[in-house]
Amino acid sequence: MPLQLRRDHLSLKYYARTKQNPSNPANQLVDDCIEYQIYNHKWNDHNIPYGFRVQNLLKDNDLDKIKLVTKNIQDPSPWIIGQAKTSSNIKNSISKKENPHIIKTKALEYIDNAYKNHLKIYTYGSKDPASGNEQVDKLAKLALSNDKIDLNLSLSANEFIAITTALKKKKWQARWDNTCSLWSRSKNNTVNKKPNFYQGNRYHAKTITRLRLGTTLLPDKLGQYIRNVSLICNTCGIKEDIEHVLVNCINHSQARQ
Repeated sequence: MPLQLRRDHLSLKYYARTKQNPSNPANQLVDDCIEYQIYNHKWNDHNIPYGFRVQNLLKDNDLDKIKLVTKNIQDPSPWIIGQAKTSSNIKNSISKKENPHIIKTKALEYIDNAYKNHLKIYTYGSKDPASGNEQVDKLAKLALSNDKIDLNLSLSANEFIAITTALKKKKWQARWDNTCSLWSRSKNNTVNKKPNFYQGNRYHAKTITRLRLGTTLLPDKLGQYIRNVSLICNTCGIKEDIEHVLVNCINHSQARQ
């Protein structure tokens, strides 16, 4: 991902995480951003404050109308939750050699007895028209056909981050289609995927990478680290660099065909 898009995405992710906690002091930098209200014409691209930058990102991406869910009760830390209660008493009454159906029946019976004082929720999967299940299924499918939710519901931080990720990926794809060369697009038509430059074993991939970076062990580069290395090709009598080996050297003419 381009650096600026990456920075914008991280800023929106940080905004979503901090917005969950109303007591986080970083929220004041966005909600009560004095720089955005008064000095919005004095900042350049190099010294934009956090609150001003987030306000612009929310407005430019039409995210300023989305409400985020706040967590009033913090989840307890894992080190103070305590050890989970488990029971292995069922192994005393059931053997592994018994029929699987018998094991399942006894296990369900044991669970019902162990949790008889707990609330149990059962699903009703009847297809009887009188039950109303078919009508519920039709309404659910109709709701899924809409692109957006009709109700103005608050979103969680993860849902907000998913929206911003899709927006940034769309912008990245548009930039890739408009600015990258045909060769680059022929290798990767879509962004956010691993490049597929090399095919073959690791040795070939390493060799191609060294050629691309200019860090080969040819005399042209090897002479920078080792003394008394001849930079001249023994066959052609000219400088033995990457271009000479790939294009002009007689020793590799058969490999070029």
